Amino acid sequence: MTAGPTTVVYTCITGGYDTLRSPSVVDPGLHYVAFVTRDQPGAGVWELRHIDIDARLGPVKTARRAKVLAHEVLSEFDRSIWIDGNIDVHGDALAPFERWPGEPLLAFRHPKRRCTYDEGRAVVALGKETREVVERQLERYRVEGYPRGRGMIESNVLLRDHRDQDVRRLMERWWFEIEHGSARDQLSFDYSAWATGVAYATMGESHSRGASDAFRMRSGHSRRRSWRERVRRLLAKLRDPSL
Repeated sequence: MTAGPTTVVYTCITGGYDTLRSPSVVDPGLHYVAFVTRDQPGAGVWELRHIDIDARLGPVKTARRAKVLAHEVLSEFDRSIWIDGNIDVHGDALAPFERWPGEPLLAFRHPKRRCTYDEGRAVVALGKETREVVERQLERYRVEGYPRGRGMIESNVLLRDHRDQDVRRLMERWWFEIEHGSARDQLSFDYSAWATGVAYATMGESHSRGASDAFRMRSGHSRRRSWRERVRRLLAKLRDPSL
């Protein structure tokens, strides 16, 4: 009997932004890996792999590199399921691979936005990136002819087949955009897919905010926002409820 593909569920915790928590549903046939910068109490099912913060990249982009380049950092596995630190697995993590067979790259469609340019406006309004960085990056996309309204993913859950060369090529371009531009990875994902000509699939109308049988967003990141951050987000959402 031929063994099936090896699959790993993984995450990355740097800078104290999240606390490592065990999934609600654990599949004994899957591997669970967490990249961390320090020991995590109660790691449970997670195999901890320590990484050093790259001084040039900083903690956020160091974590993004692990997130994007799964085929490099987890090359011993055939497939991976990335989850952000605030995502819980509360069902069958392999179900999307089975529901969309033959799709080597799966992600959630963003529940609110459908356009990279709208994402740029949102990350500036919410204080997640500087206006200068976003405008410089999006102006380059405009000059290259990248169109509006091409679609948006929410990148908190990513299912990838590491054996697919197109997926690798897309991930490497995506990382190039993050490394040399904004750390906000959703800002450059669809552009990277367009620039490389690599297609991806979204998991229907499901998303992690209550409409997925397998993944759901926990109550929030463990790092408590400052009062300035909370006020800024509140005012931005009052001005534009779509954010």
